[in-house]
Amino acid sequence: MTIAERWSRKDWGRLVEPWGNFRLFPSGDQRDGWLAVSDETKQTWVTLAERFVDYEWPTMSADLYLRYKREGDNLKYLNRFYERRSALGILTVAECLEWKGRFIDPIVSGVIAICEETTWITPHDLMHRKLFIPSPEDVDVDLSSGETGAVLAWVHYLMGSRLDVIHPRIRERIETEVRRRLIEPYLRRDDFWWMGFVPSTYVNNWNPWCNQNVLISVLLLERDQADRAAVVGKAARSLEAFIRKYSPDGCCEEGPMYWGASGGGLHTCLKLLSECSGGDDIGLFKEEIVGDIGRYIYRAHIHGDYFVNFADGDARFPISSNVFAFGTSIGDDRMIQLGASAERRRPVVFSWFNMHDYLQDIFLERKLGQGDVTAPYVREAWMDAAQVLTARETEGSEIGLFLAAKGGHNHEPHNHNDVGNFIVYADGCPVFIDLGTEDYTAATFGPDRYTLWYTQSQYHNCPTVRGVLQQNGQQYRSRDAECFLSDDVAELSMDLEAAYPSEAGIASWKRIVRLSRGTKAAVEISDSFALNEATDEIALNLMTPLAPVNVRAGVFELEYAPNRRVEIVYDAEILTLTVEPMTMMGNRIRRNWGDAMYRLVLKASANVNEGTYIVKVKRLEGGRGKDDGA
Repeated sequence: MTIAERWSRKDWGRLVEPWGNFRLFPSGDQRDGWLAVSDETKQTWVTLAERFVDYEWPTMSADLYLRYKREGDNLKYLNRFYERRSALGILTVAECLEWKGRFIDPIVSGVIAICEETTWITPHDLMHRKLFIPSPEDVDVDLSSGETGAVLAWVHYLMGSRLDVIHPRIRERIETEVRRRLIEPYLRRDDFWWMGFVPSTYVNNWNPWCNQNVLISVLLLERDQADRAAVVGKAARSLEAFIRKYSPDGCCEEGPMYWGASGGGLHTCLKLLSECSGGDDIGLFKEEIVGDIGRYIYRAHIHGDYFVNFADGDARFPISSNVFAFGTSIGDDRMIQLGASAERRRPVVFSWFNMHDYLQDIFLERKLGQGDVTAPYVREAWMDAAQVLTARETEGSEIGLFLAAKGGHNHEPHNHNDVGNFIVYADGCPVFIDLGTEDYTAATFGPDRYTLWYTQSQYHNCPTVRGVLQQNGQQYRSRDAECFLSDDVAELSMDLEAAYPSEAGIASWKRIVRLSRGTKAAVEISDSFALNEATDEIALNLMTPLAPVNVRAGVFELEYAPNRRVEIVYDAEILTLTVEPMTMMGNRIRRNWGDAMYRLVLKASANVNEGTYIVKVKRLEGGRGKDDGA
């Protein structure tokens, strides 16, 4: 029986809990749960909330929309948007923890300020309709309206009678605005692209993210039982489309940073559907695809807060307790282990404020804090549909070399033109990296996306031939991708010819990326090629935040930690090394990697129409290698 068939057998009208009965976490007046929270966590939230006691809620003025139209600057608006919702969420959680009433007035101010906003749609998303002056008629179910509705719904539920004592109009206003701006358009429309009901190549993280927020809003606010059941049933069908269109190997093609909204969001949605209908998960967590979607997050984990970050995602980010919760739901000890090993998150102001996940963090705190737990550090994973390989030298430890590589195509969600790209870490520290992305602007998701330098193949660990770069589109892809795994070797081979337009003049380009284990542990990148015409315009690009130190011809070193280095070897008779310090990074790339960045370019020394280039990376044990005279 398919997942869809299982959904269809649900009688949501009969099963969905009526309003007032749904309680995922304790409300503020259920004191036992809140009193059990640790003093450290309580202090963290209360101290942060004290910053907002006399907060002057920043205006969401029309000039922020005009600025986006004229300059493409979405961040100026988003920072105010984020801060308002984060302030309201932080004040609410702190009041629930303390329950003294001193945060009530700013909570009321925040509720009214957000309800008074002309629209909850950001300039970036409003411009999709060719509009740039906000109107109260601008209502859509998207990330910004969904997040706003969910935060207000949690305030309504958590504060309850505390708000009614001041005036019933406060909670009535929340119900009115969330219904008008979120619930009604969700019920009325089936054509939102992210729902999965209209033809599309893929459905991305917006699907569970939006569905999660609508489900929370309806389950906490909506009193009409027919509408509660209608929303739950529709969300179930939409999530079925998400699962159906997900990479069948469980790989989050948007990258692990987006897994929190996609895979993690799916888990939250499935738990909400289960909890609102008597705890029946209809066996969904036993489905292989659902389990693989969860397991992806530890397959992409490197060490600490570093993850394999192909596409737009950041390389470094904290994970929520949803990893632990998802692992518990599917009974996967390694996923539970990763969730329990992660450092506890602190609330963030200038970002999305996911109240559900923060509450889950708080109420799973004691389970997460039991014992000294390390990450699972799985030895290897091959996700064949997405063509992503991850492998480490030492299973169960960050010590040694780590390799990740990808084939795939250049029309993936949050795509960069990066077919054949790879990353290398040593002892959990970055050596050769994927830069990631910068703060989103009007160009990020528009027709000028691939003019952004960090989306281009020349700023990934990819070849460039005749100055011609990879192009975007599903037809630009790897061919004949094969993975070989054994105790001694993890290897991915693929032909990159089709990732480049014909102007590159490539007849074939077989790239083999290999991690060898044992006494001769190393990462080796082998490029064997044939060109239609001879040229010396061949470049192998390598991105690193580490300053190279030349040792001798064909050998340089990178110091990835104090007194810990890797040695990189290439054939200096046929390749010449050029070091290009990078100066154009913005804030987001610098947050991930620091202020230093280099593009190392290995250039062909002579005209060739065929050949093989090999680059080898070896970790040096305690200083220089033996062959360096140490």
